Amino acid sequence: MSGRAVSSRSSSKRQASSLARSLVSTHSYSLRSRESLTISRNVHTVATETIVVPPPQRKRKRSLSMTSTTIATTETQTQETKTKETKTKTTNTKKQKQGESAGRDIEQSYIEKGYKIICGVDEAGRGPWAGPVVAAACIVPSHVHIEGIQDSKKITNEAEREALYQKLTTHPEIIYNACVIDHDVIDEINILQATFKAMCGSVNGLTQKPDFVLVDGPYSPKDLTIPSQPVVKGDSKCYSIAAASIIAKVTRDRLMHEYAKKYPQYGFESHKGYGVRSHVSAIHKHGPCPIHRLSYGPLKQYAPAKTPNKATDAEKK
Repeated sequence: MSGRAVSSRSSSKRQASSLARSLVSTHSYSLRSRESLTISRNVHTVATETIVVPPPQRKRKRSLSMTSTTIATTETQTQETKTKETKTKTTNTKKQKQGESAGRDIEQSYIEKGYKIICGVDEAGRGPWAGPVVAAACIVPSHVHIEGIQDSKKITNEAEREALYQKLTTHPEIIYNACVIDHDVIDEINILQATFKAMCGSVNGLTQKPDFVLVDGPYSPKDLTIPSQPVVKGDSKCYSIAAASIIAKVTRDRLMHEYAKKYPQYGFESHKGYGVRSHVSAIHKHGPCPIHRLSYGPLKQYAPAKTPNKATDAEKK
């Protein structure tokens, strides 16, 4: 009996021990599996975050880089455009200097507005220290074209200007008039007002009244009774103004040649009264002559002293 009981007890112990080992083994496996799963998930999460979510700083750098590239490209295109425009202007200027005529687009734009007779006006002689200021008005029909009509200042050859003047003034369909304002009027009312006076006189003296007047410069004379439009650098842009500039220039040059014969010591035939070195030297040596503009700064020292107003003196007493 006791032997069987011991044997039975030993067998139970062995079974219990075996069961315990089995449970421990299973539990350990379970723990290892859970840890492994947790670690695996953590690794997967970290890997996913690294790939899918790039660092914010990289995005900013890439954006700035793209912006800089865009700005650089735009600036390059702008510079190329400016270079092309400059080349075009230079080419057009060279063509005009080589004798290409001024355009007719400005006149045509006003013809399309209903004006039929367009007149161009320009002056010569605002800058000189001596002699008159001359303005000319010129009507050139749209179907009349004389090659080489452009800003008179760009025609440096005096013989060429004379030839164009002859063509303009002898053409049967071209109407023109020139008005001369002498130095004494310039001294009295100033050169700007004298220029406007000459412009109005040139237009009013035309044998045919124009419908519209294009005036070279930034202003039109206020006393002009005909509709008008100032055109800055009009003698380079507008055919009729260019024609008027040639007529005004040659008219004045001819007058200065006549004055040169009367006052040969000043050399008017070469500088036309402008303040060049030889002219300044002649004034220092001989003083001013009767056609010098004594209201101009360099010549004011030669102007006679103003006579006191007797009425004013009487009032003071």
